[in-house]
Amino acid sequence: LVGSEMCIRDRLEEVRHVENIKLVDGNVFSWEMCQPSLLLAQVLRDNVQLRRAYVKALQEKPCTLQEPWNILLIFDEFTPGSLAFPQLARKTMDVAFNFLEVGEAVLSTAASWVMPVAVRAKKMSHAVGGWSACLAVFLRILLVGDLGLSTAGCVFCHEGQTYTIFGKLKAICSDGEGLK
Repeated sequence: LVGSEMCIRDRLEEVRHVENIKLVDGNVFSWEMCQPSLLLAQVLRDNVQLRRAYVKALQEKPCTLQEPWNILLIFDEFTPGSLAFPQLARKTMDVAFNFLEVGEAVLSTAASWVMPVAVRAKKMSHAVGGWSACLAVFLRILLVGDLGLSTAGCVFCHEGQTYTIFGKLKAICSDGEGLK
């Protein structure tokens, strides 16, 4: 188990990204997340079935900087525990993304969604601007940061061929409370 934990830490360190978020009390919260493009590349590197699905989708719908794929972004709060005993103090805000072009079969597979953010909802509620401001920070990282999908794209290899996926935001989905 110790070796497994080290491997997980190493894998997280490869994609770790930190943003400083100003809190309403004047303090700063170091928001740790996964850098979305690096996480996507890592997932594709490690999951041959998903990588093949992406390559197939790229062959059917080529992706370029001028004609990027469409990003679907979802976010929602997750409350651990049971219906009878929810652990409200441990609520997390989860953010995941995928691409419309991979097709319905892939989109309907939970393991195909890339989840770079899982953060305590209470911490985000204390941020200046709340979750909306934090989501804006995340979207900047996802789309136009140094490794953004709209600028640099995500590079991965399959069978000796290099592929790059560029993306533009198509839709943000959440429940009614999230969109409010």
